[in-house]
Amino acid sequence: MYIAARLMRGLPAHGRAACALLCLFVFAVVASTASARPGALAVAWQAPTPADGTQLKASPGSTLSIQLAASATGGPVLNARIGSHMGSTSPPPAKRKPEPPAVRTLSGVNHTYRWAKLRNRTAARSGPSRSARVVDVLPFLTPENTQNIVALLEARRIKGKEWVKVRLAKLPNSSVGWVRRADLGAFRLVRTRLVVNRANFTATLYKAGKKVFRARIGVGQPHWPTPRGEYYIRMKLCCYGNAIYGPYAFGLSARSAVLTDWPGGGFIGIHGTNAPGLIPGRISHGCIRMRNSDITRLNRLLSTGTPVSVR
Repeated sequence: MYIAARLMRGLPAHGRAACALLCLFVFAVVASTASARPGALAVAWQAPTPADGTQLKASPGSTLSIQLAASATGGPVLNARIGSHMGSTSPPPAKRKPEPPAVRTLSGVNHTYRWAKLRNRTAARSGPSRSARVVDVLPFLTPENTQNIVALLEARRIKGKEWVKVRLAKLPNSSVGWVRRADLGAFRLVRTRLVVNRANFTATLYKAGKKVFRARIGVGQPHWPTPRGEYYIRMKLCCYGNAIYGPYAFGLSARSAVLTDWPGGGFIGIHGTNAPGLIPGRISHGCIRMRNSDITRLNRLLSTGTPVSVR
C-alpha cells in the first residue's frame, strides 16, 4: 500500500481513485492465489511497475498510463493497467496579465482622438521625465472658469511610470509637452475633427472620416490673422449677454500672436455673430465667426476635445 500511495501522488482526484482501486485489485488477486497454496506468501513487484520513488508527470491535455505487475511465490505474473486518463497532474499556470505597450498612439488612428481633464495644476515638461525642463504650467481652471483639458497624443511607460504627450494652449501655437498620467483624469474619445480653411472661408466637420457639416465663415483680418496650426476645443459656452458672440462659442487652444495683451492672453475662439452679412471674409481680430444658424447646428455635432486644424 505504501507503493500505491507513492504512485498516487501528483495524480488528480479521479486518477488517484482509479489507481487505488486497481492496486487493491492486484493485492486481492495475489492474496487469493496465495490462499490456495500452503506456506508463507511472498509478493514481488516486477517491471514495468514504476520503481519506488518514481515521480509521474503529465502536461495538460496529455494521456497518462500506469502499468503494474507483481507475482507471488510459485504463482503467475499478475498484470493490471490503469486506463488512459486525459487531464493534468497539476493546475495550469495562471495566465499573466499582458503588460501594456511601452508606447501608445492616443490620437489620429482610425479617425479617433482622445482628451482628458486635468486633476490639478500640472507642470508640462519637454520630455517624459521628472528631470526634463518645464515648458508650461497648466492651470486647473481656464480663464472662463471651466475645468482645463488637454488633447492627448501619445503615452509612454518608463520604469513603471506612464507619461502622456499633450497639446498645449500656449505660444508658440501647436506646442506640446509631457505630463504624468496620474495628473490626468479618464481618457475620453471623440471621432470628430474640424478643418478650417482660411483661404476658402470654410469650416468642415468630419465624423469617423466622413464629412457631416460645412459652413462659410469669417476669419481674422490680415493684421490680426487667425493663426495656422493644430488645436482642440477646450470648452463650449453659451448664453452670452453680448450679441456679438451669438448663441454659442467654442474656446480653442489657439492664441493670437499679436493680441497677447488681451484678457486671458488673446485666445482664439469659434462663435456666432450679430453681423452675418459680413460672412464670408476677413472680418475679425483672429476668431472664427459663423452665422448663428450654423454655430447652433455645429454645437449639436461636436463635443469638447474635438481637434481643430486651421489651414
